[in-house]
Amino acid sequence: RHTNAPDRAAFFLSVRSGFDAVLQALGLPEGSQVLVHAMTNPDMLEILKAHHLVAVPVDVDPLTLCPDLDSLEKGFGKDTVGILVTHLFGGRVAMDTIVLFAKKRGLLVFEDSAQGYWGDDFTGHPESAVCMFSFGPSKHNTALGGALFFVRDPELLRQVNQVQYSQPAQSRWQFFKRLIKYCIIAFLNRPGPYTILCAGCRLLCKSHDAFLYWATRGFPGPGLLGKIRKQPSYPLL
Repeated sequence: RHTNAPDRAAFFLSVRSGFDAVLQALGLPEGSQVLVHAMTNPDMLEILKAHHLVAVPVDVDPLTLCPDLDSLEKGFGKDTVGILVTHLFGGRVAMDTIVLFAKKRGLLVFEDSAQGYWGDDFTGHPESAVCMFSFGPSKHNTALGGALFFVRDPELLRQVNQVQYSQPAQSRWQFFKRLIKYCIIAFLNRPGPYTILCAGCRLLCKSHDAFLYWATRGFPGPGLLGKIRKQPSYPLL
């Protein structure tokens, strides 16, 4: 039975925004190492780097996509402070062994469930320090943005919320533009419009895959921290 409760939840503009706020609240020493699931969002690595933390990649089992225990052992060192585990492609990593590994060594467990939301019955492992859920455009249960975090330590939750409340809010206009953008993308996803899009990209000697990757990225271009350090707008909430 999971012990996370709504009073331990925090809402963010994105998983990236929440993870950044958590790291700000924790204030981990520079040079601290975080064991990172080898398959993860590159923006999460950029956020770790921005906080002067070192990401140490951990191999995963190709069949289960679970972190390899031997690789965790090899990656662990005197400067290791946490583990970032990523649930991928709608699956769930078996967390009990990882949580036990972390508990024996006094490590924080960050559980990235951006792709692992199946319904309200699952709020992450009860012993994880932070469990992160995304409702971005590519998710099955989408709000075209936004993230929900469960934070086990009430004091850390208070500090995380304090960090977020000091940030400006996303404007309603920004969220409205996002709605319009994804309405257009949904229209282009139909066979006829998609064919025309591909033909137009070929005429311009552009890759339609590259165009769609750019168009669907949550925070394209440089200056990631400036884009994610915002509170979600009220319509998004």
